[in-house]
Amino acid sequence: GQPALYHSFGDGWTSPTNCQSLCGALGYNLAGVGSGSICSCGNTIFGSNTPSSTNCTMPCSADASQTCGGPNAIQIYVKDNYPYTVGPASVLDSYNGYSNAECWENDPNNVLLRKDPASPIPSDLMTVQKCIDGCAAAGFSTAGIRVGRECTCDNVILPVGQGIDMRKCNTPCTGDATQICGGSFRNIVYHNFNTPNPITYPGVIQVLDAKTDEIMGYFDYFTASGIVRLTSPFVAETFTVTVPAGVTSQIEITSTHGIDGLPFLGLIQGTSDADSQQLEVGSWHYAVFGGTSHTAAGVPPQTGRNSYYWSQKFETSIWTINTATGDISGVWVNPDNTTVPIIPVRWQNSAMRATADVDALNAHYSTNFPAAKLRFTSKFRSKT
Repeated sequence: GQPALYHSFGDGWTSPTNCQSLCGALGYNLAGVGSGSICSCGNTIFGSNTPSSTNCTMPCSADASQTCGGPNAIQIYVKDNYPYTVGPASVLDSYNGYSNAECWENDPNNVLLRKDPASPIPSDLMTVQKCIDGCAAAGFSTAGIRVGRECTCDNVILPVGQGIDMRKCNTPCTGDATQICGGSFRNIVYHNFNTPNPITYPGVIQVLDAKTDEIMGYFDYFTASGIVRLTSPFVAETFTVTVPAGVTSQIEITSTHGIDGLPFLGLIQGTSDADSQQLEVGSWHYAVFGGTSHTAAGVPPQTGRNSYYWSQKFETSIWTINTATGDISGVWVNPDNTTVPIIPVRWQNSAMRATADVDALNAHYSTNFPAAKLRFTSKFRSKT
């Protein structure tokens, strides 16, 4: 089972007095002796332990006249009536505006959040509250704790609902045995969606059949061909979603790679004929997904640099995200300032188009390409 105290030492010198002296010198408030020769130190008592008055009968290795616990029992001594906590541990759902606790594995570089709290937190006194307070004081929207004792922060918000099984975050906090503080290479992560700073998170854009939810592919990066095509998950482009300060759904999406100066994922006017910028029900007109420079929110198509044709107009600040599912939606602003929800379509050669009327688009081109939907998901999500 789980050790009752965090640090354990063992050799021939163990006795209650020697163990208390060692733990006190190391800054711990609890000292425990067990199995006759093991000294353990900590500030909390982990696990589901039952007090016993009969199991601590083994003589101490340094003083056989005293007992030092038993094979599965530990005698614990408390320094100066220290107010320790006792397990078992469970997940603290929310604190101080931070919520959506989820378990996340480190990314392939063995990190997840990359910033430090405002001031160092003693690793042997770690609690969820201390980590969140430290990250909030430093202005970060996200706080994470791993291996029971390490606090990290960032303004990177991970897609809600896409963490791994919470049971894999099972390490108690060193400063509060009733709380979970991540695990080995796993972080329990809390978000504050009402931060005064913009927040970002990385991931990939998954394309699913709108009717069946079958995965069609993933967005590739912007290439010289000018438009977004679908690819496999192994080479999918990493995009960054940015949520403006204090906003939980409106987003801007940028590509990590692709054409210099055109980082934004936008919709670009697909043809040059009359009314081609006017997307509406009953119209076959469409836009293509591609890389663009920036346009403001709520404005009609603008002229500028884009990855398709520079003569074509485009929009970028049109995306929203459902933070519970990761589903991305877009609303096109027409030249007459009317707005219409766009429907992604997987076109020939795995190219992506968007229209207001899939049936009208397919009828015009005598095709039967399916409507799709977009979902933002973590690139490093565990499959189990």
